[in-house]
Amino acid sequence: MVVAKRLIKKKSATSHKKKSSVGLGLSLPTEPHVPTKNLQDYTWMFIGVKKIGKTSLAVQFEGSLLFKFEPGGKSLPCYQVSVPTWDHFREYVRLMKVSKKYKLAVIDTATIAYDRNLEYVCRKNNIVHPGAVDDYGTSWSKVRTEFEAVHGQIFSQDMGLIVITHLREVTAQTRGGNKFSKSVPALSSQADEFYAGVIDNIIYYERDEFGKPWMTIRAYDDYIVAGTRCTENFFTPNGKPIYRIPAGKSAKEAYRNLVRAFNNQQLRTYLPGEEETDDTKVKRKKFRKNT
Repeated sequence: MVVAKRLIKKKSATSHKKKSSVGLGLSLPTEPHVPTKNLQDYTWMFIGVKKIGKTSLAVQFEGSLLFKFEPGGKSLPCYQVSVPTWDHFREYVRLMKVSKKYKLAVIDTATIAYDRNLEYVCRKNNIVHPGAVDDYGTSWSKVRTEFEAVHGQIFSQDMGLIVITHLREVTAQTRGGNKFSKSVPALSSQADEFYAGVIDNIIYYERDEFGKPWMTIRAYDDYIVAGTRCTENFFTPNGKPIYRIPAGKSAKEAYRNLVRAFNNQQLRTYLPGEEETDDTKVKRKKFRKNT
């Protein structure tokens, strides 16, 4: 009798397991994935020194909502909210999901956003700092989980994301042992690791020796951080990879140039040191005439 009950119990558990697997309704794709052609659908990181135009460029994206974690931005004509605490951010993200008005979230800055998240988790768990708690990393894990969870709510809405951060200098080393200074995002290790996994495009905002602003989309040396995961974008019409994009004299001009480069309409790579040939000049005149 006891053996019979055990057999029935085992059979019931097995049946439930099979039923759950079938009930997921999964299927394999029949067509290859087609990358989106909209800038707003991708995730971006704008890094650079203060006051260079990162936020002004970010709010040019259609349907953007600026989350101001730091003071400033009052002069920007855009949709924006002040975020003094992580509780505010959580609630705004919830309201954004209900509203369905916005297509893209702008976090300014990601550095302060992570600090607010850290404060929230410490207050919630009644601790001073995760580093002061001997719990084998459990508190740090809670900080990471909370940070990723709220971002996940943004992604679940099929929204784009722009994170803005300043620069910090770190000492890097070549294989030969030579040390040099490198400009990297001013982020904590947890935030940096998370964004490295979810960001599609990193734009390094810089000025050249003449003070001209540039948006670097592909790193051209070891001293800066930039890059794109868009395999079909940011190429010249003849297929060369674009390295820098002129930022122009205004945020609107910078956005227009960014769109052109994204759509493979920028005629030059603007790789530093690369000379413009007469052939390129002729192609530019024909291209502008046709567009």
